Amino acid sequence: MAMRVAMMGAMLAAGLVAARVAAVSSAHR
Repeated sequence: MAMRVAMMGAMLAAGLVAARVAAVSSAHR
């Protein structure tokens, strides 16, 4: 169960980072 929670947290963090990178890149352009 702990592994599942950690995986979910990692996926959420990756999604947040991807969204932030997309926003910064779109704003830069």
